[in-house]
Amino acid sequence: MRRASAILSLASLAAIAGCVSWANFPPVPGDTAFHSPSLPAMEDVMVEGLRWTITRYPPNGQALDFTPGPAEQPRLAINLPTGVKAAFYDYASKDIGGPRRLVTPLASTTSDLPIYHVRSLRIRGDEAQINIIRPATELGLAPTGQPVYQEVTLTLRGGVGPWRVVSATPWSPGSEDIPAPNYYDRLPDLKTRNASTPARPASEASAPDPK
Repeated sequence: MRRASAILSLASLAAIAGCVSWANFPPVPGDTAFHSPSLPAMEDVMVEGLRWTITRYPPNGQALDFTPGPAEQPRLAINLPTGVKAAFYDYASKDIGGPRRLVTPLASTTSDLPIYHVRSLRIRGDEAQINIIRPATELGLAPTGQPVYQEVTLTLRGGVGPWRVVSATPWSPGSEDIPAPNYYDRLPDLKTRNASTPARPASEASAPDPK
């Protein structure tokens, strides 16, 4: 009886693990995977993939200083897929950018910075792939006056432990479809969160909260 219960428990855990580790964005017609980029595993892959790409291909070819220090002006912006939460957008930028705050969410006020775009994600068990489009600033501008971009496909391993990049394939620059901007300052949940916590009147600002 105990053995049967143990087998059933293991089977249930395996089924759960299989479900949460089978995801991709954007959706593929007819697939049965999870598609939300706000799943924890998808978020972890985005953070690690962006961190690797930004470190390997920094804007303007100049290595970024992620050591502790005072906050600076952001050096680049990240454009995350539609469906991410404002809280994660903020967290990812701070986690990747370090104490100097070198990374900022793409917003209507930061679109003039070099932008790193997450184009697609795919998780199958302990393996993940993420496609990131990075500004190839070292190549200058395209004839149209726009930045030249390069797509990089990263393969990661993880799931049970932290995700880590195990291989990378850079593609020829200049032939990418750039994802549409998903502006942080226009996310619906950011507006709702701000609206639900209005500023306190000046007369109450210094008053202690009631116990």
